[in-house]
Amino acid sequence: MFKSKYIHECFINSKLLLFHTLTFSYEILTGEDIVLWEKNKFDFISNKKLGKLISKLFIVEDKGSDEALLNKAITLLGNKGRLKPQFFIYVTTECNLNCPYCYQRDYKSKNITISKKHVDSVVTTIDLLSKKENKHLVIFGGEPLLPQNKQIVEYMFDRFKTIDATVEIVTNGIYLKQYDDVLSSNKQMIKILRFTLNGPKKIHNFIRDNSNFDTFSIITDNIRYVLNKYDHIQVIINFLLDKLNCDSISDLFNELEINDILGKQNCRIEFGRIQSRKHPENNFYKNELPYTEYYPVLLRTKLKDKRITDEMLIGSEVSILGKIYRQFLKKEIAIPNLKGCKAIYPGVFAFYPDGKIYPCDEIAGDVSYAIGQYYPYFMFYKEKENWSSYSVLDNEKCLKCKFIGMCNGGCLVSNLAVNGDINSPYCLDIENSLNNFLVELELEGFFNGQDYS
Repeated sequence: MFKSKYIHECFINSKLLLFHTLTFSYEILTGEDIVLWEKNKFDFISNKKLGKLISKLFIVEDKGSDEALLNKAITLLGNKGRLKPQFFIYVTTECNLNCPYCYQRDYKSKNITISKKHVDSVVTTIDLLSKKENKHLVIFGGEPLLPQNKQIVEYMFDRFKTIDATVEIVTNGIYLKQYDDVLSSNKQMIKILRFTLNGPKKIHNFIRDNSNFDTFSIITDNIRYVLNKYDHIQVIINFLLDKLNCDSISDLFNELEINDILGKQNCRIEFGRIQSRKHPENNFYKNELPYTEYYPVLLRTKLKDKRITDEMLIGSEVSILGKIYRQFLKKEIAIPNLKGCKAIYPGVFAFYPDGKIYPCDEIAGDVSYAIGQYYPYFMFYKEKENWSSYSVLDNEKCLKCKFIGMCNGGCLVSNLAVNGDINSPYCLDIENSLNNFLVELELEGFFNGQDYS
């Protein structure tokens, strides 16, 4: 008998927690069992515990068993079935705010806004790429709902009516009421309005502008207005965590309750992490919260604030940990991702005002990443194939890594930006992220009272 290679070992107090990095199951060893495990003396472990270790695949018959398990996972989970791609349409590169963490700032050289001719080409191209399917279109920016953009946004909705589409709008919410008639006349098409807050009022305003401009009050007032008037529109509030606000989650929730926002049926809070895919090692935002600490922060806050539900534990590069947590609670089956990020599967097409198509919303506008064009005519460049055909299963380094089921080959933008090659993975620190996550669970007593025999 052999130890599986897909094991992460985490010593916590007097326990040894074994975590299987492909099945996402765990087992805890204590006392003499730890010594026997470390010395590979499996036959001396109690029959009950040995049975658990074998059934959960921590102990395998031979070294070929791991390969067989991976091949089984590949067969079941590696096939890219037909899913609808995501479409982002950038109205403009211009924005009325100057958020210090904005990932667009390092390649936005001038303000450009999409024209009617460009919109026509976008609609035609989307219809070609996704015939006979309902299309989910994300209106993006810059800030798409600037007052000067109203005419072109109205034109966009008129054109969207010619295809089977639903719409999501990502906005900072400052000028939302000036678009009230647009929301009203297109209320059947608009399904989601997505806003971002950076903490409670004082912290949000400090992070956003470093001035006396109270964007928090304007945004929350407009969110409340939409929630009360358009109960069929799903309002999603992204709370982007960083070092300045990660200890103020409950304070934000308190203020959202006071503003009659939290608890509304058509309102959802989603956590996220301020990050830069292009600068993963040298981010220009000094208050970035390391992704290795992201889930411990959420878990600590959840322990104190019951308004944070299990379903809210999402976001960041290591979002698989939130799914694993819910699997531990038997609320979800966490499935290894062997298909790649959303830019690979089901695919992202970001239509920028420059007439180019980009494979990810986080690098749209940087022409070195363009995979095609939609104006003046539609065509894909040869780079498109590099993205759509990329597979973690073709990468020898990834296939040898025990964290393949948790990392899915990483971010292709980071691969290119750091290593200069889409096929040269920029490896995330999955090991420390997982270790910190498990240690935090133990510190909170998550594993207490369990049968260790």
